[in-house]
Amino acid sequence: MSQLKIRVISSLIGLVLLAAAFVVYETFLFNLVMALVSFWAVQELLAAIGAAKPASEEESTRLFAFRREYRGFVAIAVIFSLMFAFAGESAIWDLLPQIVFVLLLVFFLLILKNHRDVRFEQASMIFLFSILIPLCFACAVYIRADFGGVLGRYYFLMGLGAAWLSDTGAYFTGMKFGRRKLAPAISPKKTIEGVIGGAVTATIMMCVLTFIYIQIAGSAGVNMSARYGVIILAMPFLSLAGVLGDLTMSSIKRQFGLKDYGNIMPGHGGVLDRFDSVLFTLPSVYILIQHFPIVSLY
Repeated sequence: MSQLKIRVISSLIGLVLLAAAFVVYETFLFNLVMALVSFWAVQELLAAIGAAKPASEEESTRLFAFRREYRGFVAIAVIFSLMFAFAGESAIWDLLPQIVFVLLLVFFLLILKNHRDVRFEQASMIFLFSILIPLCFACAVYIRADFGGVLGRYYFLMGLGAAWLSDTGAYFTGMKFGRRKLAPAISPKKTIEGVIGGAVTATIMMCVLTFIYIQIAGSAGVNMSARYGVIILAMPFLSLAGVLGDLTMSSIKRQFGLKDYGNIMPGHGGVLDRFDSVLFTLPSVYILIQHFPIVSLY
């Protein structure tokens, strides 16, 4: 089977899973989906930096065969992956300073206990991403808590669209018009023209998707209005946030000599390979709509 066919099949499966996520959006199953995505992304990153590689060749087929000296760090990372998706938004924000402080103390204790085997820079990255990745994905849950099911679904779609529509637009624009490299040492195929084309594509398509979403909601008896001017102004910045997430995760891969974070999605790599740009677009949408709501009910 050709690589293109594999990518198309994986994309179709991804769309089916996305549709399923929309169906269960207002249930605890959506929280579980976001927790599992966070969990998988965190373990992929830990494996990438050498903290969660198989303990021996015999264990290489086990999904989570972590080295003994890293298991304490990994356990904390897993707990946070699940906690952020299920704990209430207000509780998380109120307790976050205390959580970070306690987590920091535990990490230093683990570093001291395993100082011969665990490098400080690895522990620092685990500390950072144990909080960052689950918190970014949990923003999808916090959006639902603040805006409800109908508006929340739209904003969740916007967070994904800002990343994936930009990526698609950048790919085709870059192939046709790309001349100047954006960051050749990190992502050789990315071009400045592609990034601009991706932002334009995402803006146009998000306006179209907004219109379609409003029409579908109207046919279901839910009346909505949209501020298209805010969409046009905001989408380029959301698109750039997606590019930043993509380049950040790519730079980690380059530093550790990896092509992909995993192979859970044939043709697309691992969870982080597919959701790296979403890491920054979901929180960006969450922050944006706190001050500038884009859609509203009437």
